[in-house]
Amino acid sequence: MKDITQKYLKSVKKLFPIYGKKERQYIKNLQTPLQEYAEEKEDLSYEELTEEFGTPSHVISEYFSEVDDEYLFRQLRIRGYVKKFLIFVLVAFVILIGYRYYLAYQNYENAMEEHIIYEETIIEED
Repeated sequence: MKDITQKYLKSVKKLFPIYGKKERQYIKNLQTPLQEYAEEKEDLSYEELTEEFGTPSHVISEYFSEVDDEYLFRQLRIRGYVKKFLIFVLVAFVILIGYRYYLAYQNYENAMEEHIIYEETIIEED
């Protein structure tokens, strides 16, 4: 039964676009009635949980109808900044690695030009 409630909570968590302090508290508050309901039922199925508490998407829509809009917009804005920063860091890292490989290849080419592979000596008699 614990596996079924954990599966339900996990599917609810996956649907949160942001997962901050208030969302963790909401999950904790949801976990208590889920466990109590699971203890009452002997053979609990996932479908029974969705009938009693609603589908995970329904639970999320209820949460968003109750949450403060300013909090939600602020969290989404922060998430957008973090995402843009991580993309910038990733692109800068790829460019840096590409430049390093370019320099290494240039060094390889220079070494191949300067390296004597064979030397031909011609001896002439007078």
